[in-house]
Amino acid sequence: MAPQEYRLTIGVSTNTTPYIHDFLIDPIQSFQKLYPQIEVRMTEINAYTAEELLEQQTIDMALSSGFLSVSHALDYKLLKTTTVEICVNRSSPLAKEPVLSYEQLASEPIVTSFLMNQEFEKYLERGFARAGCDIGFVRRDFVKPEDPDLVCIPLKTPIFSYVTLKWRKEGVLQEVVNQLAAMIPSEEK
Repeated sequence: MAPQEYRLTIGVSTNTTPYIHDFLIDPIQSFQKLYPQIEVRMTEINAYTAEELLEQQTIDMALSSGFLSVSHALDYKLLKTTTVEICVNRSSPLAKEPVLSYEQLASEPIVTSFLMNQEFEKYLERGFARAGCDIGFVRRDFVKPEDPDLVCIPLKTPIFSYVTLKWRKEGVLQEVVNQLAAMIPSEEK
């Protein structure tokens, strides 16, 4: 009789794909050496439905980001805290400001509000800001300091975004899910 095979599914929201290599690849490889009978899969999810998918048992774990809020039925691990900053074209008068206040932004044509979808952010902020048209909110780690066209400016009152790993407190594979969660590194202290 062949051993039973299991599947552990990790939902990864589109806004956390830059973190897959930082947090998931090595721990998953180590985990699969310990548990070769458990197939680990990653699937793309929407960050706003991560908790619902976990509670419905559609996925076993979720890597997502945004505001820090967790259902009472879930465990979580804070992996990274990032800030949301203002992204402008280097030719913008705002590009020379060391920090910006909300009052300074009140009269500016902001393209987006608090968007966390990576592809949408890249399209809007990079497209408009590269053309010098407008500004937008963007997570700090989405724009590199050496970018030739864009500048990120911190807000005087910061907006934080939290990259978290979440999982159900109870489930069929609970012991191994907890073990995998323990293997995933955190940049938080």
